[in-house]
Amino acid sequence: MEALLSSIKEGKKLPNLYLEIRDHLVHSKTKVIVIDDDPTGCQTVYDVPLMTIYSREALQAFIHSDRSVLFILTNSRSKNGKEAFAINKKIKNDVETVSFEEGLQILYISRSDSTLRGHFKDEVNALKDPHQKCLFIPAFFEGGRYTFENQHYVREGNTFQKACETPFAKDQSFGYESSYLPTYISEKLGEQVEVDFLSIDEIRNTTVTALAEKINDSSSEFIVVNAAAYIDLQRIALASLKAKNKLLYRSSASFVNALGGIKPRSPLDIQDLRIDGHFPGLIIIGSYVPKTTRQLQQLRMLNGLKFIEMPTEALLSHKGILSIREEANHHLGNGNTTVLYTSRTAVDSNDKQEALEIVNQVAAGVVKVGQGLRLSISYLIAKGGITSNDVATEVLRIKQTKVLGQAMAGVPVWETSDFPFIVFPGNVGDDMTLYELVKKLEK
Repeated sequence: MEALLSSIKEGKKLPNLYLEIRDHLVHSKTKVIVIDDDPTGCQTVYDVPLMTIYSREALQAFIHSDRSVLFILTNSRSKNGKEAFAINKKIKNDVETVSFEEGLQILYISRSDSTLRGHFKDEVNALKDPHQKCLFIPAFFEGGRYTFENQHYVREGNTFQKACETPFAKDQSFGYESSYLPTYISEKLGEQVEVDFLSIDEIRNTTVTALAEKINDSSSEFIVVNAAAYIDLQRIALASLKAKNKLLYRSSASFVNALGGIKPRSPLDIQDLRIDGHFPGLIIIGSYVPKTTRQLQQLRMLNGLKFIEMPTEALLSHKGILSIREEANHHLGNGNTTVLYTSRTAVDSNDKQEALEIVNQVAAGVVKVGQGLRLSISYLIAKGGITSNDVATEVLRIKQTKVLGQAMAGVPVWETSDFPFIVFPGNVGDDMTLYELVKKLEK
């Protein structure tokens, strides 16, 4: 993959377009609504408002603010396709009602997983107007995801693996056969459709105006965007803002920065996190993907932590939940940072809906454990998308907050009144990233 490595390096040398994009958003009275299927999609932004529950008044407050980007969380990856469609449709209708009254243009990003899991068909169909073009942009550089020659890759070191050859493609609920994106789109839509694409060479060596014209002139309703560096996303963002017709975007996290004119920043310093060292930390791990399991194994090397497994059977019983909660509170009360983790085996079912239901039953058990914990803590890490959402909404009762930045690359931090809430995606980082983060926080 020398060509891809070279493209990544060359792209980093090119000048950015953030100021031009921000100016265009302001002068065109355009706002970007990111409808996110789990809490991890804010993993590249900072100082951005986020809602887990929204109201007409909250939407109006955003519309009248000087902010250009808002995240609305749906947790739809824990829902079935019909529910995901309904949730997205309602959000769009509610936003359109408020924005029409204010005379603003709203652009929608359907933010989903950079390893291609999620309700592609249902969420896109809910947000897409008839014959509207949808740009598909799953590149996520902070997590090592690149789209090159229409193939989507996951990077580990200097090795690039096709996404369809990773464990993510075998997901019980959202698995797929191909990560060649034109084929992937047809696979997820359940029918053969015409798909156009924009190559990296075309994106970098064509004027922004010409890119806008190509998007306008495409006969396809789906356009794959290849990207190896932020400049590729910025040029597409600016071209799409200048396009004749409003577009829909299905993307991962990195494109949010590009369309929102948000220049990436380094992770937050320990001082920025405002850790109170008088209290222990709490880590709740629900994600069972192999990467998270390896990270958990490495975390065990850190001295002073107390580990409690939450077996599936225990999480499905009242007695089991009480036992886990009692042990955790004992360790936290003694000032020990405590790690709660679900069993490391994935749900085994040939039926995608049944697999999702079992995952949700386990998640409900984790919530019941969390609701009875003493939260005199210095920080809380929730690992995995569904786990993070449930901890945020059911344990911490967060309705509206702000993304402060990232604790590590691709690991967002939400603001709470008492301690930083760190949302750690299941598929981000290398084997040592969780260890390194907790070690930093424990200092």
